[in-house]
Amino acid sequence: MDKDRIAIVGMGPGGMATALELAKNGQPVTIFENRDHFARSQKVILDDQTISFMNKLLYVKRSDEDIAFMQKLRREGDIVEIKELQHFLKRKMETLYPGLIEIKQGKDIKITAIDAEQQTLSYTENDSEETLKFQHIVAADGARHAMVDLLQQTADTKRIQYEELERQTRQKAHG
Repeated sequence: MDKDRIAIVGMGPGGMATALELAKNGQPVTIFENRDHFARSQKVILDDQTISFMNKLLYVKRSDEDIAFMQKLRREGDIVEIKELQHFLKRKMETLYPGLIEIKQGKDIKITAIDAEQQTLSYTENDSEETLKFQHIVAADGARHAMVDLLQQTADTKRIQYEELERQTRQKAHG
């Protein structure tokens, strides 16, 4: 595995968009998700910046499924169920950057340890213990915060530093 690899934990829209942006710039990424299926049915209203990002993805190696998704999105006023957005972004990860984005998804994936000093992430996959060497790790696991908790427990000398932003853009919830 590349020592310059970025590990991303969480395949929500934020984690997948991060993976796509990194891969677009030639950065190898491994993205982890311990859920087998996307099930979040909440709806969000996408902002102009997100729509622009998705349109750029649409016109590269587009499929009939991608076109139908974007047409539905436009018909519904840029409102989308999160799971539909996740399916679109996963298709794009698989088709645009198969050599740069490695997807580890399913209930058989469990991150067991993170060694911040050695920059390794240990995980089990189908009962086999694996190790990933990473340059950086992105905890995109949303409200669960399991990765931040694990990092705080295992990182003896390095602590996570948070930077409070004056303004953090959020997608509006709908429904």
